[in-house]
Amino acid sequence: MKKTPFLLALAALSTASAADLPASATAAAPDVAAALVQIRAGEASCALVKDGALVAEGLGAGILPLLALLDERGADMEGADLVDKIVGRAAAMIAIEGGVRSVTALVMSEDARDMLQAHGIVVHARTIVPQILNRHFSGRCPMEQAVYEIDDCSAGIEALRAKLASMNGL
Repeated sequence: MKKTPFLLALAALSTASAADLPASATAAAPDVAAALVQIRAGEASCALVKDGALVAEGLGAGILPLLALLDERGADMEGADLVDKIVGRAAAMIAIEGGVRSVTALVMSEDARDMLQAHGIVVHARTIVPQILNRHFSGRCPMEQAVYEIDDCSAGIEALRAKLASMNGL
């Protein structure tokens, strides 16, 4: 069977552990490794590590937990290490807006990697994929589509909020 980006991403999510990431991703911050274990176990969707301690975590679907961290714990994001299961352009915009210093992910899109690095954010990912797909794997994730042509992170986050509201019938 040919290993497509989709199959590689599924494999990354189903078999990943902290040991699968580059040593540089977890050596300087052992709590990043602990956060990855929690994410892999389904106990968290994303987490913030700062000054060697787990300071916040979110649990839920899609970008909602990450948006909640930005809204409720924005000050904690500044200079923190963000650990997330899947990071695409939408999540990258939130990370940039929050001022994180690094992002560690099991799966990251090429676009997110490039955007984060362009903002001086250190990136660690087990698997890099061309794009983040929707839950049916039939096309681009709707959150990614909402920010596809937006470069300004503040404008991107507003577009994400509008997309979430329209999806929830608000």
